Amino acid sequence: KHVISMVDNLIDKYLQQERTIVLAVIPADIDIAVVDILERAQKADPNGDRTIGVLTKVDKVSAGEEEQVINVLQNVLKPLKLGAL
Repeated sequence: KHVISMVDNLIDKYLQQERTIVLAVIPADIDIAVVDILERAQKADPNGDRTIGVLTKVDKVSAGEEEQVINVLQNVLKPLKLGAL
């Protein structure tokens, strides 16, 4: 637990720096609602001026879940000012 706490603190330290560009890496094969980087980025960058979403593992999306990926890429689900790629 100590290591997890240290990593969390390190992430928060960098997210708070105004010169940091936040690359919110989001795996497409899990429910986007449980990805905490988006909440952390929102807290550190409320205007979304330095946050970009990066969607990974799109090839592993289960059949029937494609619409969620499309909604993320079209900035409908969990919208980001600078969008996601």
